[in-house]
Amino acid sequence: MLIRHMIGEMLLDARLQSGGDGDEHLSLVLKEDNEQFELDRVEAIFYQLIAATTDEVLALEDAGYILQMPRPRNRFARVSLEVA
Repeated sequence: MLIRHMIGEMLLDARLQSGGDGDEHLSLVLKEDNEQFELDRVEAIFYQLIAATTDEVLALEDAGYILQMPRPRNRFARVSLEVA
């Protein structure tokens, strides 16, 4: 997955990872340069999901993460008609 921090505009690689020790709890782990850190669910609202598969989006929702989603682009131009 690829996510962007809304304030710093930083693009980060992300993945869901199990806690280990038989823990079914999934955590969102971000990678910045050579560092990795777990993203808190409350802080996730400051991040925007840029690229993810459908399965990844569903897994994020199941894990309790709520990220901003990009707005769909308007594919239709506004047309104004003038009557002469």
